[in-house]
This record gives sequence, C-alpha cells and structure tokens, in this order.
Amino acid sequence: LLRPSGSEIYMRTVVCLLILTAALIKRFTDRRHNQLNNDLLASETLYRRLVEDCPDSIIVHRDSRILFMNTVALKYLGVSNVEDLASHRIDDFIHADDREIAQERRVTTLDSGNTQAAVTMRLVLPNSEVRYAVVSSSVITFEGKPSLLTFCHDVTVEIETRKDLVASQERLSLALEAAQDGVWDWDLVNNTLVYNRAWAKMLGVESFPIQHTPQTWANLVHPDDKQKALQ
Repeated sequence: LLRPSGSEIYMRTVVCLLILTAALIKRFTDRRHNQLNNDLLASETLYRRLVEDCPDSIIVHRDSRILFMNTVALKYLGVSNVEDLASHRIDDFIHADDREIAQERRVTTLDSGNTQAAVTMRLVLPNSEVRYAVVSSSVITFEGKPSLLTFCHDVTVEIETRKDLVASQERLSLALEAAQDGVWDWDLVNNTLVYNRAWAKMLGVESFPIQHTPQTWANLVHPDDKQKALQ
C-alpha cells in the first residue's frame, strides 16, 4: 500500500479517474434529470391551470365513461368530483333527441382522428334542467389510451334570447297586420329598406313591384308636404 510499484500507481490513477468521471457523469445526469422533472412539472402546472381556468366545460371520456372533468364542468353538473358520476354514462347528460347524433360524432372522431365541427345540442343536467351547448371533440391520449376531449360552451341564454326575439317579432307583425297600419322602414346604418303589405295596399302599389329606395317614399309624399317631410 505504502510503496506501490509503477504499474500499481498507474492502475490506481486510472481507477481514480474512472471513479471521478463516473461521479461527474452521475452528477450531470442527476442535475439534467431534476431539470427535466422541474420543466415537466411546470408544463403540467401550466396546462392544468389552463384547463381549470377555461370558462368552458372540459370533459375527457372513453367508451361513454367520464374520466376527467375540469372545475367548470363539475359545477355545471353540480358534483364535487368525477367519482360522483361513476354510475353515469356520458349519454345520460345528452337530450334523448340528440343522443344519436352525439354517438355518431364520437365514432367518426375516433375513427378519423379529426376534430369535428362544433354543433349545438341539448344537455340534461342531473336536476333535469335542459341546457343548450356548443360541443366540439378531438382525440387525445389519456392514461395511455385514445380518448375524446370535449369542450362544451353553454349558449342557453343566447338561444332563449333569440327565441324571445323571434316571438316578439311575430307578435309585432301580427299586431301591425291586425291594425292595418302601414310601415315603411329605412335602416340608415345598413341602408336597407322594408315595408309591409298594408303600406303597399294603402298606396296602391301592391300589384306591381316598385324600386325600393328612399326616393320611392319621397315621391309618394304630397308636394305640399315634401319639404317638411324631408327635413
């Protein structure tokens, strides 16, 4: 030990260098591994925050079984976690009249691997409330298997507002028709012109087409009143 020969010194030096090299490689590998883990953790944290902060419901499902839901989706269905829905299939929350098209879209999406165009369908919440949502799905790998990632954007307010607007327009149309009031309307912003049948009838122009311009109305005003009307 204390008086090594030249060959022993050489071998000890080589071994020390190998040990030092191995230690440096291990340290570098550990640091690289830790950096990769930190980057992966940061990436997962970012994506989870994006998913949880998304204002739309996000659902991951496979074979009609719900695997993941973000916070918005859980609140939407009134549950605290996915386990509460273990006994439910995803079709349980789709209106009976829309289930067939929903099933067809799932099969097509999985077979083609392409995202299907968004479609509006009716959803049924656990409290039996019917809501309207724009739904789109795409294929992802979840827990090592192909699954569907579905986004749901609730549009119930917009749908109901549109229905109310149509109903209001129908009531106004019926009221004007019943009152036999003539209406001539010029949309100054879009430069569009409309008139109802009562207006055409009282002015005697219902039997033949007229050029539909603002000048049409001006030409129908009595000369004595035209200046005042134009002003």
